[in-house]
Amino acid sequence: MRRPLWAQDLLHPLVLAAIAVLVLNDHVLKGSGLLPGLVTGKLSDVVGLFFFPILLVALAQGICLALLGRLPRNRGQLAFWASLATALGFSLVNVSTPFNHFLARWWGGFTMDPTDLLTLPVLALSYHFMMSPRRVEQPRKPSASLSWAQFLLAGAAGLASIATPSMDPCRPQQVRNYPVWQIAEAAQTARGCVQLDAWISRSGKEGLGLTLRARNIDEAPCELSASTARVHIGGQAYDGEFGDGPIRLGSGEEHHFYAPVFFPSQDIWNGGEHEGRLELSFAVNAEPKSWSLALQHHFTGPFRAVNHCDEQSIHYILARP
Repeated sequence: MRRPLWAQDLLHPLVLAAIAVLVLNDHVLKGSGLLPGLVTGKLSDVVGLFFFPILLVALAQGICLALLGRLPRNRGQLAFWASLATALGFSLVNVSTPFNHFLARWWGGFTMDPTDLLTLPVLALSYHFMMSPRRVEQPRKPSASLSWAQFLLAGAAGLASIATPSMDPCRPQQVRNYPVWQIAEAAQTARGCVQLDAWISRSGKEGLGLTLRARNIDEAPCELSASTARVHIGGQAYDGEFGDGPIRLGSGEEHHFYAPVFFPSQDIWNGGEHEGRLELSFAVNAEPKSWSLALQHHFTGPFRAVNHCDEQSIHYILARP
């Protein structure tokens, strides 16, 4: 006598469509540039949260059928605990770094994004689907083909739920864009025995980071001491300090200085201030020098294409834009 279907929910067209969308989205659309990264990321969350509790219930029913020879009697409790476990695991992946790294060892890499928690209400739809009257009814005896199909679908659903594999890092990806501070004029000058290049290597909600590259253009040794970087915006001044002491450069040698400058950049953007002034103070062979540069708060749109092979290093001493 054939046993009842333990994975009948996985055979439903809606669940099959969710699995197909997840596979298509994670392995084709993500990083293709056809859709913004925000859309493909949230689409994976929505369809994954819908079918994953259904997969857990199917697996639990299969284990119960194998061990006890029958399906669980209380499907409602099983659906509830599967949904709760999914919600807990999904939340921890997005807010707990240790849990995220632990799970990544076994289930692929996950990007931490607390905004993904906004998709958790989809679990209510999944629970409602599992508890609909037609799904709760005792399944009929399946044919041999359906018995094999449920094993194949359970395996396919499990593979689909594994995190997206690492993509080619040189493949352009759409990422969320934010306003950034930039130097709005030629940022190269010579002061005495040094040539200076400056660029904004950090820009965020709480300020900016400035990199200053100095190169000795003289034949004799040259001593350089960078002291402060002051940002003027809307009548306010914000100071940052270079961390290095006096640097002695031989002919042709160069050194990178870095100064973080903290200020409420997000509030300034929201207040409509999009321009500023950068004042650098330093000394060349103990002689005080200064350099003034125009700043602009620039926004190119909500998304941007990133090719990580061409992306500037996240470490300020390695690359200049």
